[in-house]
Amino acid sequence: MGEAATYDEALQRPEGSGAGRLPAAVAATPPAAGAATRLTPTETTYVQAWMRANAHR
Repeated sequence: MGEAATYDEALQRPEGSGAGRLPAAVAATPPAAGAATRLTPTETTYVQAWMRANAHR
């Protein structure tokens, strides 16, 4: 999972919209996951903690 997401140019805001305001979060396309994709032990711990925290929502 060491691959970074890429900026998705198709999801930009139109020019002039929101001029003078704080910038919105930019859209990104996540890296593709496949059967061979493996998480590091740190990433696995993070995902497990996130899943436990959100299990009852």
